[in-house]
Amino acid sequence: MSGDVHLLQQQLLMEKRAREVRQQGAWAWRAGMPCRSSPAPAFFLALKKSQRAFCMQELEDMLLRIERHFKAEVAARKTAEEALANATTSEGEARDAVHRSHAQAQLDSQVL
Repeated sequence: MSGDVHLLQQQLLMEKRAREVRQQGAWAWRAGMPCRSSPAPAFFLALKKSQRAFCMQELEDMLLRIERHFKAEVAARKTAEEALANATTSEGEARDAVHRSHAQAQLDSQVL
């Protein structure tokens, strides 16, 4: 008689756990639960793979955006450096022209 009561208690406990799992969803499954309430491992493996693939796709897209931005920045920097070199050269030539004209004016004033 006590064996039947113990068996009945175990069965009620397992049914209670199965009910809790159904209420909370598959994520509440634990190792001690009955197999029929366990989540399908293939589903979770496929879900994990799809999440990983999605993350990889996002990272690849991010890298492409960064690469495009980097190439644009490199081109802009090169253009700016060339403009600076041209401006420096023009400034030097203008300064030399001013010095020459100033020196010529001093020579002309000494001759007179």
